Amino acid sequence: MHSSRTPRRLSTLAEMRRLATREPHQLALAELTRSSAEVVPAPGGAPQEMWEALVLTALMDHYGAHRPAETGGPYGIRHITPRAGELVVHVERNELERWARALVPVRQADGSWTGLAGLRWTVQDKGVLLHPADSTAHLVLARTFARDWHRAVAATIGTGDTTAATVRDRSTEAGLEQAQCTRIAPCAGTVSALLRRVMLLEPLAQQPFTGGSVEFQVAAGQLVDHTLNTARRTPPWLVLHAPRPLWPRSATVVPARSAAEDVLAFMARYPQLPGVPLPADAPRALCLLAGVDGGEAALTAAAWALQVADRVLADPACGYLYEEGGWTANRRRVHEGFLYDSGPLDPPGAGRLIELSPVGMKDLGRESAFLPDRGVRDPIRGIAEIIPEGATG
Repeated sequence: MHSSRTPRRLSTLAEMRRLATREPHQLALAELTRSSAEVVPAPGGAPQEMWEALVLTALMDHYGAHRPAETGGPYGIRHITPRAGELVVHVERNELERWARALVPVRQADGSWTGLAGLRWTVQDKGVLLHPADSTAHLVLARTFARDWHRAVAATIGTGDTTAATVRDRSTEAGLEQAQCTRIAPCAGTVSALLRRVMLLEPLAQQPFTGGSVEFQVAAGQLVDHTLNTARRTPPWLVLHAPRPLWPRSATVVPARSAAEDVLAFMARYPQLPGVPLPADAPRALCLLAGVDGGEAALTAAAWALQVADRVLADPACGYLYEEGGWTANRRRVHEGFLYDSGPLDPPGAGRLIELSPVGMKDLGRESAFLPDRGVRDPIRGIAEIIPEGATG
């Protein structure tokens, strides 16, 4: 178990994980107990990530716009268990035929192909393993009996059709497989991350003006959300303001400029108020923007806020903030509705400080004002001094 995870903290994280997976609480708790620090683990390698992205893309193409409430869940998924190197999916039994039509590669009588090129399956005791023909990546259809899967596959094969597994010459299928990989390669990480958090699409479908349906596509190398009949590139964890521990790590390159440089650059474009000189440094600029008096305590707090922002924004987990306009654009989404709470997105670093603090933020701010007098110059270490040992959970 991760050393900082007390039973209460684990229970909170389990409920948080269930927002994205819909696992039973005890299962989510067990997965977190034996896992690393990630609430939703990453795929564990490029082949697994690509395979998950290929599977979800095929499902998105086949299902199109659909109502999760009518299909047992998004794309027929009741709940999902993401693990490093494995993805366990519980599919509604009535949806197995749709899954087979979306995924099983079939050469039709007219010579055209349907399904996910390269897909093969292996029957297990209480599940079916979906995997590429030449890779160890896999996805498990849990509690799916062999007879049910074979019946679903048989329903996809028409007169004169042939499954790819029975075709001796794989050259045509291999070419299609390469084309499918090329199509999604630029956004494979995001699509895989969505599959590992696919149950977030349920609350997304419940947002106003969606009609209860969701629709996603891969277009021009990007994951596109058509749920509101407009092309939106923002992933659901941002749209819904999901808890930060549920966010995946992004490959987006974070700009090299520091938070202080960004603040000063913004102030250079800001209309100067009559009689108010331009601030001499970033902490004073931040105080001016926040509308607070630039006293010693406020300047110290502003300097620390900029330090924490630099630390957090350097983390790849924040890369998604820079897509679709960064923090400013995401704050404009405050009225779209949220999954976890209400209000604008937290400023960079606020989540980290809140996680560290079991006390009220006002009390924390009041105590932190005296830290410089104690010789403390680091915000994270300073917070640790205020909070009693073991209280962070």
